[in-house]
Amino acid sequence: FKTADDLYIVKTLEKTEYTFILGILDKYVGHLTRMGGEVNSSLLVKFVGMFSIKKNRKIRLIAMQVSCSRSDQSCQATAYCPSEPQLLI
Repeated sequence: FKTADDLYIVKTLEKTEYTFILGILDKYVGHLTRMGGEVNSSLLVKFVGMFSIKKNRKIRLIAMQVSCSRSDQSCQATAYCPSEPQLLI
């Protein structure tokens, strides 16, 4: 799901993805902290929240800040932002 203003994406996570992100979280936060004022130039996705909701089954969600929208022309000069999603192998 993407917010109407194209600033955030909310994605469902499998249990393995959720566990993986929890496992790298300390290093991720450390990296962004070391970048200080340059954090916005990082090509890493910006995680802004991780949640789990239990109704009939457990649903895990992650909220991420979009680093580059297709309508943002200034972004294309500073970061890789393909016009179409691509699989990099």
